[in-house]
Amino acid sequence: MSLGKRRVMPVLFNTGGNSEMNETAAGKYLTFALAGKTYGIDILKVHEIIGLMPITQVPTTREFVRGVIVLRHRVTYVVDLRRFFKFEGQRNTERSCIIIVQVNHNEQKDKVGLLVDEVCEVVALKEDQIEPMSEETEIEISREFVLGTARIQKGKIATVVMLLDFDAMGLVAAVVPVGKDVPPSV
Repeated sequence: MSLGKRRVMPVLFNTGGNSEMNETAAGKYLTFALAGKTYGIDILKVHEIIGLMPITQVPTTREFVRGVIVLRHRVTYVVDLRRFFKFEGQRNTERSCIIIVQVNHNEQKDKVGLLVDEVCEVVALKEDQIEPMSEETEIEISREFVLGTARIQKGKIATVVMLLDFDAMGLVAAVVPVGKDVPPSV
């Protein structure tokens, strides 16, 4: 598939749970790859996954805001998570995609696109599989964005997944152009 074609993959999972997450919340998580590591987000935060599409740059936005896309007649900001976490840049591939997530900011809900290297899978995690982030664990991103870690075993291969709290990242406020107030709806 060429990068110019848009792939839209709606996420139709109902985990039957509360959308408010805590540090030991069992449930389903969408996992994705970024800079060689695996991350996860509560599936209830995911609206849909789309393939790459043209992104329009917006002047005066922060360096990690790739720009905006028009999705179903609505302007949606796209955050490049590599830039947000200050990872080395990488060219987009056919596996790169945008995860549209719902984020909360000051009792306001909105959707933001997250550009990632690759979407992996949806995993169901039990409470005993999720561990809080220990102070000794070395990570490359701010601890305030990590809810915990989970170890996923597939045969002889184990993958550690960092579970992220996108509300804690303040993405709605972060995408607003520099020097502007957060509007009622971005």
